Amino acid sequence: MVGCGFMKIPTLSKLFSLSRTNIIGLNLLLFRYNANVTYSLTNYQQKRAAYHAILELIKHINWSELDSVLMHLSEITNVAIPKEPPDHYKPMSWSQAQGLEKEGLEVQT
Repeated sequence: MVGCGFMKIPTLSKLFSLSRTNIIGLNLLLFRYNANVTYSLTNYQQKRAAYHAILELIKHINWSELDSVLMHLSEITNVAIPKEPPDHYKPMSWSQAQGLEKEGLEVQT
């Protein structure tokens, strides 16, 4: 299995390469669905749409395969996954969760 800095961070943070890439399109061959999927990535809206579509697709991938799929996505978008997640992708802290709980949101572990 390919290792990366986000091993304990949710999948969401590993997909950040889509928002950082300079490529204008992405073509994925989905063996599981026997299909080719092409995404245009020329603007923010297209990158966001591709991000959400790919997020839905990877929900069906086995955890044992997930890291290598995400590392491959990082390679083809030419964006390295950093050791620490960017601020926008960092998980919620316990103090933030406790603050939400005080506002009425039930937090379960």
